[in-house]
Amino acid sequence: METEAPVNMKWSLLGGGHLRLIETCPAGITWGVGYNCIAWTYSKGYGGGPYHGVPGSNALIGPMSDMRCLYIYENQRWNPLSGFTSKGLPTDRYMWSDQTGRIECTKDNTHLPSGHWQWISDWCIDYKTPGGVDSEGWQYATDFPRSYHGYKRFTDYVRRRRWYRKCKLISTGPWKQLGSTPLLDVSFQVDPSSDNESISVWAVAINGDVLSRSGVTENSPRGLSWIHIPSEKSFRSISVGGGNTVWGIAEDGSAQLRHGICSAIPTGQYWCHIEPPQVGCPLRQISAGKTRVFAVDENNRLWSRQEIVPIFKEGTHWKLVSEDVKQVSVGPMDQVWCIKNNFVTPSGVISGVVCRRTGITEDNQCGTGWEQGIGGCWTHITVRGCLFPEKE
Repeated sequence: METEAPVNMKWSLLGGGHLRLIETCPAGITWGVGYNCIAWTYSKGYGGGPYHGVPGSNALIGPMSDMRCLYIYENQRWNPLSGFTSKGLPTDRYMWSDQTGRIECTKDNTHLPSGHWQWISDWCIDYKTPGGVDSEGWQYATDFPRSYHGYKRFTDYVRRRRWYRKCKLISTGPWKQLGSTPLLDVSFQVDPSSDNESISVWAVAINGDVLSRSGVTENSPRGLSWIHIPSEKSFRSISVGGGNTVWGIAEDGSAQLRHGICSAIPTGQYWCHIEPPQVGCPLRQISAGKTRVFAVDENNRLWSRQEIVPIFKEGTHWKLVSEDVKQVSVGPMDQVWCIKNNFVTPSGVISGVVCRRTGITEDNQCGTGWEQGIGGCWTHITVRGCLFPEKE
């Protein structure tokens, strides 16, 4: 069975509210997570915010809010005569910039995401910047853009400091808040389920703990309670693949596979450590389909885990698939979709484009190219509820 080309597919709007990510499954259960890490369940309604619902749907629309931090970086270079200064070399990044240093971002020219948001704080130094900071919030490195640390060494000639400002959005939408446990990531099983059969749901809490949700079924999409899964590492991403295999990304950028999952022990027994593709190339997001696993690293490169077989579920090695990938989603039929940056089109280069991977076969699990879907400026996609095969 062939499917429509992505550019010809119909994309429908659900209504108001605001979320950072959405995850779903073949059973149709859908959860979302806001920038404030609050989880929500989809009510199957339509409308809210600036969008009108349909008659009789008001009961499915509820109040929603979200909060996010906008970040900018203050960059300085060492001068032997005056110490660290905001005057850099001609080839340096902007002295006030985004994380990459390629875009100038100052306190004055950083604006709200849209007119629906309101500032709720002034600019503040971020003392919780990943990698650690000194007493004044600075991180140091030998040069731009190298790895940063929270203390100055003799060979460090540059430093940066992250600033943040909070903003808040208040709206309505077809979503109901799911408790008060803040989440970074969530994943449902990709395997189809029987009527009202328990559905495997795993998540990563804001503190890096791995959680499993009990009692999730089609009739009870919210489930009952969270079960803590022990781990020596903090996690940042989680995905439930075929046969209830659970893959994760730890805070150090390594992949982790949960072993010992079965009907008698649905939460498994231990984590198997899998090294990232390259030294200095930590992974940050993972998605596991029916038989295939793809991951994105800190440099926005997409990798495929090779030679995964039932007797060796962790596979043997990583293979590079593509550059400029922001986020990946692998579906129940091993469909691979992503959000791609710097996608070349006849009208120019577009960032944040929804794309589908083409040419994936048993002999070539990485595929051959990308088909444009919809773009740009998208930040997240999920195809984990799509139970249809795609043309090769």
